[in-house]
Amino acid sequence: MRSRYPVRKSSKGPLIWILLLVLLIGCLWWLSTVDTEKPLTRVEKTIPNDRLGK
Repeated sequence: MRSRYPVRKSSKGPLIWILLLVLLIGCLWWLSTVDTEKPLTRVEKTIPNDRLGK
């Protein structure tokens, strides 16, 4: 049985571009939330006794 309405093939081009744009925006958002700052670390140096003034 044939349908009364003809089947219209839609172009996949715009859908692919919209998907890529959403993916790009998602990646940029994810990169903006990643913490790139390193925490401060204390470095303890050994000081010889003669420099302490003893």
